[in-house]
Amino acid sequence: MALWCLFLLGLIMPIYSQVSQCAWEDFNLIQAQGYEIQCVDGGGTFAVGYTPCMSYALCSGSRYQAVFFDRFSGVCQYYLAAWDDGETAPKFRYNRDGDDKYTWTFEYRNGQTCENGDERLFEVVWKCNEQAIPFSTATVCSYDSDTN
Repeated sequence: MALWCLFLLGLIMPIYSQVSQCAWEDFNLIQAQGYEIQCVDGGGTFAVGYTPCMSYALCSGSRYQAVFFDRFSGVCQYYLAAWDDGETAPKFRYNRDGDDKYTWTFEYRNGQTCENGDERLFEVVWKCNEQAIPFSTATVCSYDSDTN
C-alpha cells in the first residue's frame, strides 16, 4: 500500500511543480497554462504557437514553449523558446505611450540559433486588462523577420 501511495505521489508532484513555477511575485499565468496561443504572420503562411508555462508545441520531435511553423503543412521551421521552469521572470513596465496599461514582458533567449549564428530573442508581453476575467488570449503579434 505504501508503495502505491508513493507511486501516486510521483505522478502528482511533477504536475504541481510545473503549475507552481508559473507565478512570479504579483503576476501569475496559472490559468493560462494549457492554452495554445497562435499568432499568424502578415502573409498568412506562418504562425507562432506559444504555450504559457509549459513545453507543448512540437518541433523536430521535441516539445518547446514556442515554435514558428507553416500553417498549411504544420511543419515547424524552428523553435523560439523552451520552457525553463519559470527561471525567466517577467519585467514589469508601465506603458505611458498612450494606453496607460501595465505590462509584464518575458524575454526568452533559449530558442534555436538563427541561421546566421545569432542568438534568437522571443518576447512575450502580457498587458493588464482588468476587464478580462480571468484572462484573455486576444493577441497582437509582431516579429522581426531579420532574426529568422
